[in-house]
Amino acid sequence: MRKRAAGFFALLIIILAMALCLPALQASAGPVLDRIKKNKVIVVGADPTYPPLMAKATDGEMIGYEVDLVKVLAGLLKVKVQFKEIPFDKLLAAVEQGQVDIALSGITITPERNARVMFAGPHMVAGQSVITTKKEAFHLQSPVSLNQPQITVAAAKGTTSEMAVKELLPKAKYISVDSQEAALKLVLNGKAKAAIADFPFCALASFRYADKDIVTTEKAFTFEPLGIALSAQDPQLHNLLQNFLLLLQGSGRLEEIQARWFKRSDWMKRLPK
Repeated sequence: MRKRAAGFFALLIIILAMALCLPALQASAGPVLDRIKKNKVIVVGADPTYPPLMAKATDGEMIGYEVDLVKVLAGLLKVKVQFKEIPFDKLLAAVEQGQVDIALSGITITPERNARVMFAGPHMVAGQSVITTKKEAFHLQSPVSLNQPQITVAAAKGTTSEMAVKELLPKAKYISVDSQEAALKLVLNGKAKAAIADFPFCALASFRYADKDIVTTEKAFTFEPLGIALSAQDPQLHNLLQNFLLLLQGSGRLEEIQARWFKRSDWMKRLPK
């Protein structure tokens, strides 16, 4: 196993080094990649309200599955990581305006978003699910069962969760909030019957708040590939990230990182109550 891991990282370092080398007839690698190389830091736009993908621990440290991906990448490129906290619905604008080099936080690759920025990935496939109480779940045949005027549903604005509500539940009373955590709190406080959110977040919520009878649907009801958003002006950085993810997947390292965050619960004690 150690030999395999060592061989993988040696190969990955060689490929990333090749990607960073300047071709003889090319003045620069690309505006974003040049900036990363010059400053020796990769600036990552992140909304830390998406555990286990991206979260902020009680000590202020960024933690999560996507955080680990970025740290592995930065280690191979021999640069530091700087996380810049940005609300989810402002992440793509930050990429477009050059405020960050890349952005992650459970960003689903959609045609509308892809028309604005490039995406590397997917690094995993998720989807939407429903957070509700055991009492309400008893009457829930499917997410469409929530499509009633007397039912209040919450979701984070600017997300595919919001898109799902508007498309599948047009009759329900909809509350748009700033984050998935805010949507969950509405359910916990009895101000919403259900919240629509990414399946990983829903699964975590049902585990964290089992004592409050919070449950989620067993499977996601949409197909959503998650990717790394980056500027459309830097195809070489896109190629580098795409190969990075491909090699992580092929080596089994991607699966190991996912297992740490999706199959273990020891990290949860670091989350704010």
